[in-house]
Amino acid sequence: MAIDEHVFSCMLGATKPDPAAFLAALEFLDARPQQTFFVDDNPVNVLSARRLGIRAEQANKAADVESALRSVGLLQTH
Repeated sequence: MAIDEHVFSCMLGATKPDPAAFLAALEFLDARPQQTFFVDDNPVNVLSARRLGIRAEQANKAADVESALRSVGLLQTH
């Protein structure tokens, strides 16, 4: 599975951890929370996303991002 889109706060008119930022991102992506995966280094932002039903993982370094992507099947070992 490939990453289809990237969304940045500057595109949304709201910033994390405000739920409005996540809702605007979902609208921008035309996606449901269950279809969305969010990675952030701030646990407050991760919790905010999870409260909306978005799959979210905290990652503080590249290895954490890799592990998070593997956990949801977005990255496979070759």
